[in-house]
Amino acid sequence: MHRVPAPVLLILSALLWGGNFVVGRAVSAGIPPLSLSFYRWLTALVVLVIISGPAVRQSIPELRRHLGWLAISSFTGVLLFHTLVYTGLHTTTAVNASLIVATSPVVIPLVVYVAFREHITAREGVGIVATMLGVIVVLTRGDFGALGGLRFAVGDLLILGAVVAWAVYSVGLRRRPNVPPVVLLTAVAAVGTLLLLPLYLWELATVGGFAPTMPHIATILYVGLFASVTAYLAWNRGVVMIGPTKAGPYLNLMPLFSATLAVLFLGETIHVYHLVGGVFIAFGLWVSTVQPGDRSLLASSGT
Repeated sequence: MHRVPAPVLLILSALLWGGNFVVGRAVSAGIPPLSLSFYRWLTALVVLVIISGPAVRQSIPELRRHLGWLAISSFTGVLLFHTLVYTGLHTTTAVNASLIVATSPVVIPLVVYVAFREHITAREGVGIVATMLGVIVVLTRGDFGALGGLRFAVGDLLILGAVVAWAVYSVGLRRRPNVPPVVLLTAVAAVGTLLLLPLYLWELATVGGFAPTMPHIATILYVGLFASVTAYLAWNRGVVMIGPTKAGPYLNLMPLFSATLAVLFLGETIHVYHLVGGVFIAFGLWVSTVQPGDRSLLASSGT
């Protein structure tokens, strides 16, 4: 990875994260959401422990001092975010989900304002308004009459909830332990897997499991190895190489990749409201994040 150009690493991350929505939608009828979340992070954890075992052992004292932070971050960034995404994909499309999740960098300043009362700049304000308009277009399918009757797809609202959870997680990174990124990811994955375990067992007892078919196993390997470990490590390396400000806009490729893959492999259709909403969202992201000192990189992935 050290010799791979930064743009390649960042594009790869966006592609892998975009694919997460497509495979999540593809297996929505076959793998329950908590099961997919649990096995995703269990798979990632096994690989991460192999990669970062010695470094994790050296960081245990620092991690112990931040157990509360790890619990909250794992709850919001692993359990809540991914479970809401995979549950939402049962009743919404991969295109909708990726467009809504793409708004994460703009939601972060709102969470920062609520949590710390930090000033929202004019650019961020314009970006927030434009992005929210785009989300409304997607949520209503371009029918603004749906606002009056509050007629929204449950899946879209769950995805929106996932965005808020990810924003809370991202803002919490300000107080993260002073450990290497791969160690932090390993620790969050470990605690997140533990938090998911009782919920997975509950789902297993009430809903049932899933058939260990090749497509299902391939899905778990993809979301665990590629959408989690590979994408995170590639993103972190790319950010180190060119800096967060230049890397941030690459996140905007995620919904483009997701939409393309959804059309090719799921037969989903791109509607006019997707294009209109996407333009508002892209403009809002550009206005609020393409500037010195942007907060977009706190969002890391959003998948």
